[in-house]
Amino acid sequence: MRWRGQEGFTLPELLVVMAILPIALITLLGALDTTAQLAPRSVQHAGAVGEAGTGMSRAIREIRRTYRVVGTTPNSLTFLTETAGVTTQINISCSLPSAAVGDDGTALRRCVRTSAPEGTALPAPDAGAVLIDRVVNGTETDPVFEYAPSAIAPTYVRMLVKVPARGEGNKGSRTEPIIIEDGTLLRNNALGL
Repeated sequence: MRWRGQEGFTLPELLVVMAILPIALITLLGALDTTAQLAPRSVQHAGAVGEAGTGMSRAIREIRRTYRVVGTTPNSLTFLTETAGVTTQINISCSLPSAAVGDDGTALRRCVRTSAPEGTALPAPDAGAVLIDRVVNGTETDPVFEYAPSAIAPTYVRMLVKVPARGEGNKGSRTEPIIIEDGTLLRNNALGL
């Protein structure tokens, strides 16, 4: 018969718990260490998606307002828009060199936006606002823009950008680029405002 004040653990029970506790702690700390190593890569991936997505959204929003396409190449688009009675010529070019390089040493490009009032020359692309930096594509063999039904008289513009999945200079397991794609019907292109 046990007295009320004598409840507790026996010595063998304490020894078993003390033997199991280090194993449980090592397992738990290993999982935390793995999580701590993966977190920066996940943050970089999310940042790359956010940066490229924001730049592409801005480009597509402006392209959507196009009322006349002035020029097209596989990696650039020049068009006219009108806002509050003012006609603006805009160029989006995605083949300019970036200061960054890919993990394999290949040169990366950037998408840049330049604008000027209609009838005046556009500034040099180097002076434009960067929409998306660190673009993997933007070459003749891997273009950013596609035009339908043709590049001469497009009614639909598709923009596809590939960016590295991780930050500049960081090695890791993610080697495939992030692909962000959007497109727009040029609804006002036939209006000729």
